[in-house]
Amino acid sequence: MHLSPKKNLTNYSTVFNSLIVSFLLIAFLPTLITIILGINFLYSTVNQIDMSHKRMLNDIRREVERSIKDAMNLSSRNANNPLIISYASADERDYFTEYIIRKQLANSMVGYNTISQCYLYLPQFQIVITNVNVLEAKTFYNNNYGIDFEDWKKKVESTNTKVKVLRIPNIKETNDAYIINSHVSFNSRTDLPVTAFSELNYNTLYKNIGEILDNIDGKIMIYNDSGILIDNIENEKNTWLKSIEENPGNKIMSIDNKKFKVFKTYSDIGYFQVLLAIPINYIYDAVAVVGKYILATLIACIVITLFLSFRLARKNYRPIHNICTLLCSEMSAIADNEYDAITQTIQKHMSNADSWKKIFNKNITSFQEMYLEKLLLGKIPFRESILDSCRLYNLNFTHKYFMVILFELTEESLLFEDDKFNDQEQHELTKMILKNIVAEMIMTLGTTYIMEVSGKIVAVCNISDKDYCDIEKNLSILIEKTQEFVKENFYINFYTILSKIYLGVDKLPDAYREVLKRANEKEDSEKRVVQESVHPECIEQCIAFIKENYADNNLSISFIATELGLNTSYLSRFFKQQTGIGLLEYLHHYRFSVAKELLEKQPDLVLKDIARQTGFYNVAALIRVFKKIEGKTPGQYREDYLRQSIEKSTS
Repeated sequence: MHLSPKKNLTNYSTVFNSLIVSFLLIAFLPTLITIILGINFLYSTVNQIDMSHKRMLNDIRREVERSIKDAMNLSSRNANNPLIISYASADERDYFTEYIIRKQLANSMVGYNTISQCYLYLPQFQIVITNVNVLEAKTFYNNNYGIDFEDWKKKVESTNTKVKVLRIPNIKETNDAYIINSHVSFNSRTDLPVTAFSELNYNTLYKNIGEILDNIDGKIMIYNDSGILIDNIENEKNTWLKSIEENPGNKIMSIDNKKFKVFKTYSDIGYFQVLLAIPINYIYDAVAVVGKYILATLIACIVITLFLSFRLARKNYRPIHNICTLLCSEMSAIADNEYDAITQTIQKHMSNADSWKKIFNKNITSFQEMYLEKLLLGKIPFRESILDSCRLYNLNFTHKYFMVILFELTEESLLFEDDKFNDQEQHELTKMILKNIVAEMIMTLGTTYIMEVSGKIVAVCNISDKDYCDIEKNLSILIEKTQEFVKENFYINFYTILSKIYLGVDKLPDAYREVLKRANEKEDSEKRVVQESVHPECIEQCIAFIKENYADNNLSISFIATELGLNTSYLSRFFKQQTGIGLLEYLHHYRFSVAKELLEKQPDLVLKDIARQTGFYNVAALIRVFKKIEGKTPGQYREDYLRQSIEKSTS
């Protein structure tokens, strides 16, 4: 069943909606970021408010601690006054001494704005010396605090040196007083301590705390084991204390259906706690204002996002609609939307061409090699249209001069560090490496193609006109450099045979026959030389030469053969035939044995120097050969040898 043109043109809802959804998803990211930033900002605002309240709480604690420290210092100074200690040991009262003590107490209060008065209790005389007058103890406590003297003694007369902060009703003033005492014991026949007291001014202390609160709408409570010391709570004090005891770790406290956020701290000086309770509404009212702005911004972003998404979706859909209108008559495939309909229509017309093109492009290299091999072997008769056939296979022969180069491997390679490849596989991999390197080498000569013909590596070169005269010279330099590079890095030796330069692509079979003829002549010549010159004594000469010159990193099979006056290729084959091991492999084994001995006898010698002394090109070459033979790196071998030596010496 085919879709009608009308259906193809009207079935746009899926595409259009997909565009809208895509734009909305893209726009959702900044909206999400806005939400996250807004939440983070609100959270940060709440934290800042909490931090300000915590700072206020600590300021209140420090203010109370400062007042207590002042009172402690004053009480301690008065209790340790030598005149007071001396007078406490007297047998009889001395009114003049008491007058002097009273004056000293008055002078000691200078600079302490939170201390209302200080006094001494001398138990042997049962008197209290204040900064104003001297009174009987019972009269002093009754007149000032309206409490029984015996109850007072139970509270303050103790040998415990811990600071006491007592809140005691003051009948002379509207507010209470805080009493801080200090004891001094001394050796005398009475063995009675002097007790010095300092009285904090409630009004001054409360005023200082009120300045810190800065008219904040919250509850403040300072309390210890004796009860509440300072607070601004009017009617529900017991309710607050009960709630604190029942919920010691709760940060949210509900009192009379009102929720408060509670901040608490403890002081080691005076052993009191400070509680600051802020109404929840006070905290979140400030946050609500910021939240409203964030919400308004978010709504605006959403509205703008929806509007722009719709406009952009319509704008991007218009070209698709126009294409469908043009292809309406060709749309015969069943499709869910315009994209599928357009794709199917185009694929219908291009399917055959695309399939063949894909197959050809996928195998273009193989096709090129097959065609060139037939061309070199003379299996393609020359025709005027042969260049057209070459272009069909993407063989871009743009110049008129041609030559053929034959590459032949002459010796083995230690390129592979393990035995996971057999000899045939190693040979094939070596040829593949050589092909790639040669391709890079001769690419500057013009258009070149590398292939295998009858198991031999062959290069077809289309030489540019400007390089025609100097081609042999330039090619010789390139081949020499390439041979050095391949020998140094891959331990591969090869020789080359070049054909003459021919005019025209039809002369390629002649060029190939020429290099084959030269290769056969070279092989026959080498065989005759070997038969005449190579003998068993040559093996001993090779081994002796290697042992004498192994440290020379330029030492190679060709070098050895030259020095001994022998053919390189057949010397290598004869050596392996007689010894069972390749000449290059023997060289590496000998260098390995010397390197192994250096590792054992000279532990401080670095790998760079070992590689230099044993003839390796670099440390990498040393490591590669060492792993090939020993199965481990030189460093690992040295560590194992040293460890074994230590174990033997200690056993």
